[in-house]
Amino acid sequence: MKLFNIIIRKSKIHLDCFTDRFDVLQYSPIQYGNKHFPEWWKKTPPSETMVIPNGITSEFSTIKRCSGIIDFYKNSIAMPLWSDVKINIGTNKEEGVQWLFSDPESKFVEHHQSQWRTFIDPAIYAPLKFASPWLFNTKEDLNFLYVGNPYANDNFMDYNIPSAVLNFKYQFGTDINIIFKYGSVKRTIDFKVNDIMYNLFPLTESEVIIHNHYDVDKYSKLSAVGGTLRTFIQKYRKNKKILSQKECPYHLIRK
Repeated sequence: MKLFNIIIRKSKIHLDCFTDRFDVLQYSPIQYGNKHFPEWWKKTPPSETMVIPNGITSEFSTIKRCSGIIDFYKNSIAMPLWSDVKINIGTNKEEGVQWLFSDPESKFVEHHQSQWRTFIDPAIYAPLKFASPWLFNTKEDLNFLYVGNPYANDNFMDYNIPSAVLNFKYQFGTDINIIFKYGSVKRTIDFKVNDIMYNLFPLTESEVIIHNHYDVDKYSKLSAVGGTLRTFIQKYRKNKKILSQKECPYHLIRK
């Protein structure tokens, strides 16, 4: 009697990442999280020798061997910042927030307070959004968990990047919402190019393959599709309903 090994191969999902800026593609491409372990983690030894009170010497693991952190990076896709930026945070709303990017194209955009409603008190917090130069697209109806990188910030009180769930079949934006808190003194926060701002976790067992593209025409078409439906409210839900009923030509955009 012969026994046969059945190999079940994971299906593959292609994540197409488009930018209209060649410098962004060259210096800050979209990569898997395991390419971006933080520097402090790389410098940490995997173990330490400790002497406990009774004089016995023993070796203990450090955070370098934390499987939770390792798997966080191994199972995610990293969104790197594409420019240096200096941000001055005032002590209140009147002093506000000022910023300076190292390149002339990058920018913040702001939601009107009426959109945030009671989620954020404008007297305490200053919400901004990095306008990302990347648009993502998948053919599959797949959700991605969007999580601010918790291991890149050495001051947990400086800012917060709210989590979300994104689907790149029906919308393509990758902007970065970030919330700063006014403090008792003015302070400056420096972000550097290729700092990882958030990590995306594909909610699937399939293998996700990243494709980076510099393509001004296709970037422009995706931008147009993402904003075509002219409606005041529920744009995403209405786009999804329409596009799910037919094959959107831009889902076939990868050659």
